[in-house]
Amino acid sequence: MPHLTQEQIESANRVDLAGFLLSHGERLKSMGSQKLWEKHQVWVDGYRWYSHYDSKGGYAVSFVMRYFDMDFPSAVRELIGEQYTVNDTEPKGYPKKEKQGLEVPPKNATMQRVYAYLMQQRFIARDIISYFARQNLLYEDAQYHNCIFVGLDDNGIPKHFHRRSTVGKFKQTITGSEAEYSFHYDGESEWLFVFEAPIDMLAFLTIHQNDWQKHSYVALCSVSERALLHRLEANTNLKKIVLCLDHDNAGIAASVRLKNTLTEHGYTDIRIKQPVNKDWDEDVRAGHGIEPIPAEADMSERVREICHEVVMDAALTKIPTMLRERTFSLFDKMCKDSRHPTPEQFEELTRLLLMNAKEECRKCLEPKEWSEIEKALSDSYVSYADNGNEDSRFRQLMTDMSRLRKLYEEPALINDSERFLEPILKAAMDCVRYINYENGKEQNLWDHQSGPSFSSL
Repeated sequence: MPHLTQEQIESANRVDLAGFLLSHGERLKSMGSQKLWEKHQVWVDGYRWYSHYDSKGGYAVSFVMRYFDMDFPSAVRELIGEQYTVNDTEPKGYPKKEKQGLEVPPKNATMQRVYAYLMQQRFIARDIISYFARQNLLYEDAQYHNCIFVGLDDNGIPKHFHRRSTVGKFKQTITGSEAEYSFHYDGESEWLFVFEAPIDMLAFLTIHQNDWQKHSYVALCSVSERALLHRLEANTNLKKIVLCLDHDNAGIAASVRLKNTLTEHGYTDIRIKQPVNKDWDEDVRAGHGIEPIPAEADMSERVREICHEVVMDAALTKIPTMLRERTFSLFDKMCKDSRHPTPEQFEELTRLLLMNAKEECRKCLEPKEWSEIEKALSDSYVSYADNGNEDSRFRQLMTDMSRLRKLYEEPALINDSERFLEPILKAAMDCVRYINYENGKEQNLWDHQSGPSFSSL
């Protein structure tokens, strides 16, 4: 069966939906930063979508699944250009998908459309564009006049092509590209700067043009670590790594994950440098008087705060009698209410669930402290799964509570209480996601660590 990594799911969920629809010949009506897909009366804003008709919404993958009638793996493949891996542990004899050849987009005779787009819409410095064009790392394709960003292997042979539309926001890695050779530049210093997309990299260089050629840069064209690790393997001189990913929830989560990966590989000098706004191109646009897309708050940190508040509250509360009955009684009441359950009900259910976790852990051979339960709960948060509206979030809770109820109804073995911890914490995280979502709505969220300044290098 196809195995999708967390990085690939995150990458797919961050594809711009307006660009995706335009590339499929669909028509959109603009309303500020949002666009209406009138065919289905669905609003899209970046990689988010929402349908007022049936009160549903989410990120790019769920959008493609719903409106293009695809299953989950097919939707991810459609969004990221079939760049997903196959599990090496497949049963013997299972027919593996043959690797497709690299599709090289033919060059246009000129780069007029690319220059116009990058300079007039993205405000990238002409000298930066010209440099990469002269190195055959950037060109205009003949058919659609897209920006084509080229990644070379260690022998200077093109092995990776990334397409960026000049008329919308659609971007895609070309089928057959090898992820480890994504768009990059090799300098002579110890510094490697890491970006999500080629446009981000060019925008950063536009802001920091002084002696930029001394250093090395790589655009992951996703949030996967393959290109990053390969650059480090190919150039052992690189010792200092600056993660310059987007200033949004997914970018923050990816920065933390990449930093952990680098640490595991023995690197110790790792910095995180965030743009002031959502990404580096938004910083460039802001410098030209265009209102930028703002940075997002670190939702993972907010989740940890909610977890800590709830756990501390529970820790100071005496474990009530008939705990299990009280937990499911509250949940059943929430299900029966004609209106949406209140955030207060979710908070109370979270406390009761965590008390259940503590009680089950008490029965284990190695009882866990409240701090361990808090850490287990907060560590279970992943940004790519934090989508959907009130209805979808509550449905997920219903599914997990039903699973937990069935588990309690099964005959239990002595000292088998640890089997309850994961499903209890999963249901508790459903509640935390709901609380976080409601808090986010109040703050109109729809609508770290800092690295060194470039000049200080």
